[in-house]
Amino acid sequence: MNLDYINSFILSFYDFLKNQIDLESRKGRLEIKNMRSPMRGVAILIGISGELNGTILIDMGVETAHRLSSKMNGEPSAEITDLFIATIKEFGNLVCGGAVVRLDQLKRSFDLSPPTVILGEQMMLATESKSEILVIPFLSDLGQIDLNIFSARQKVNGRQTRTQHAHHFLPKDELETYQAFAVESCEALNDVEVRILRLAEDPCEIAPIFRALHTVKGNSGL
Repeated sequence: MNLDYINSFILSFYDFLKNQIDLESRKGRLEIKNMRSPMRGVAILIGISGELNGTILIDMGVETAHRLSSKMNGEPSAEITDLFIATIKEFGNLVCGGAVVRLDQLKRSFDLSPPTVILGEQMMLATESKSEILVIPFLSDLGQIDLNIFSARQKVNGRQTRTQHAHHFLPKDELETYQAFAVESCEALNDVEVRILRLAEDPCEIAPIFRALHTVKGNSGL
């Protein structure tokens, strides 16, 4: 999977929760799945097309979805209504739209399909048996929301082909370590970039910059 693609969705997810609905969150343990996996109860399915073609599935439990709807609308949500569905769709649009804006800034061209909301616990989204699914859980006071990024297909000479990387040849445990390191390092370096821009006004930023870079350097030796 392309790291720009992954990192843009992670940063957009964080940005929405923190800046749009004033909610702190943390990333749970990343997983890589190569199987059909049951959904939690409320899912948002969005197709990505452009340089890479793939699928984003944002998955959460019903109670978490109602808490999210309440937070976004400023009023209680306890039933499946048109407002609830529209709010969940808007959440998916804003997260994925923010990611596309970031990708556009990197000169990567992507478009989104309209979001589809899927309701039902233990439902499964069937994928090809060899498809990779990167699952990134976000934990907050609302509950757990999973960002599922399905293996993207890259266009080559007008034709689609699955993106190939050397990590496809790693054992599963090493592959998980590689993916976690790559994503977490991208997050750390993005944080460093923000702090460097603030350094002239606040010299205290130098300490967390060095800590972040030291952590990336240390992890790279694993």
